[in-house]
Amino acid sequence: AVVGVDGYKPSAYYNSDTKTAIFINTEYYGQCKSWALGIAADILEAQHNIHSIHGSCAVVKGKGIVIIAPTGAGKSTHSWGLLKLSTGKILSDDWIFLQYKKGLAMADVSEKKFYLRTDMIKSFPELKPLFERCKCENVANDDFTAFENARAILNPEWIAGPDKFIDRAVIKACVLLRRDNKSPAEQKLSSDEAIEILEEGKSQMLPGAGGKIGSFKNVPYYNPHLMVRRQNIQRHFFEQLFDAAPCHILNTGIEPVEKTQDRIRKILMEA
Repeated sequence: AVVGVDGYKPSAYYNSDTKTAIFINTEYYGQCKSWALGIAADILEAQHNIHSIHGSCAVVKGKGIVIIAPTGAGKSTHSWGLLKLSTGKILSDDWIFLQYKKGLAMADVSEKKFYLRTDMIKSFPELKPLFERCKCENVANDDFTAFENARAILNPEWIAGPDKFIDRAVIKACVLLRRDNKSPAEQKLSSDEAIEILEEGKSQMLPGAGGKIGSFKNVPYYNPHLMVRRQNIQRHFFEQLFDAAPCHILNTGIEPVEKTQDRIRKILMEA
């Protein structure tokens, strides 16, 4: 990454053959993070048969759950909700690597720090003093809710100590999130139904999601970070995941956050 280059607008370039990215005059950490994850996904998928998912992951009583959703739909919020349980732990709030062995889906951590929307303090006010210690973007005068795409880079061990942050989990349940005013609050999906929804990837653009705010676009697997799209490989990966961990879809647009959280806890308890 280079800055201060005359004659260049902020831009970035990627070569899939050499797995090399170049950033010019870019100061937005979110783009650098996104591309770094995308490059890792490209290499691990092509060379090591490792699946990358744009989703959060938490564990309760030893059982892992993956929450898959577009940016801004509540992945982090509901993972933190599970973390607050006495037996709850967190692996990732945004991205995981998955390997499939002997019918199990094994999730591994991708980052040691979390890149969080600071407006999470509306649901979790206890995060405010932690955010005050973090490096932040788009935050002025410690006003963490003034800008919708304000972010903090948080060490998750600050929350409740290192024992609440884990590196690996066995996934027993999956949840997709959507937000509208007409879909049912909860629906159990077959593998084919879940994959069809993910392949369509219909997403409403929110601040930081890479599009015109409020518009809709299709982002397969809700994953804007993938640098190379290998449709057949992705489909096979998700078939393996849903064989190991049944999938539900929840509508966050018709119920309060607390009710959706209760549904997620029940799904995981019964997994």
